[in-house]
Amino acid sequence: MTSERLTKDIILLGVAQRKRNEGQALYNAKDKRRTPLHGQRMRQKDEEKERGRVREREEEEEEEEEEEEGKRVRK
Repeated sequence: MTSERLTKDIILLGVAQRKRNEGQALYNAKDKRRTPLHGQRMRQKDEEKERGRVREREEEEEEEEEEEEGKRVRK
């Protein structure tokens, strides 16, 4: 086999795998009565919640540092 033929076979295998994955995703979506976008939206919401939590933690840490600095200045 030539390298061109092997490359073509590899590409076709990749395309077939992607189509199977997409087909499985659609099947799962129909099975759950949800669209594939539902999972994406849920992941986005989870990421936004996590970003909010991280932001809150950072703000709390900054406040604690400011309080500690204030205590040091008073001493």
